[in-house]
Amino acid sequence: MALKEQELLQIDEQFISKLLEKDPDPLAGLSINLANDLKEALERLNQNSSNSSKPSGSLAPWDKGSRNEDDDDEELNIEEIDALRLESDEDQQSDDAKDVC
Repeated sequence: MALKEQELLQIDEQFISKLLEKDPDPLAGLSINLANDLKEALERLNQNSSNSSKPSGSLAPWDKGSRNEDDDDEELNIEEIDALRLESDEDQQSDDAKDVC
């Protein structure tokens, strides 16, 4: 990262206003450094075992597996549950009909 933590903590609206009043060139340089640092931070934040050298075994259990696979499994489970409910309702209706006779 181009800026150190101490330098970053000193940047506020007043600091930027002073740079703008004195000379816009340093402000442009600061903006470029901030943009580059932000991009680098986002890249680090979005790293995982599939796009970095981080081993796949280091993933937390809740992060393992693909979300799409989990969604598909969940949909299948919901469909299966609905099918079981329908079967159960039909069985219950046939039992009720037998009790009436």
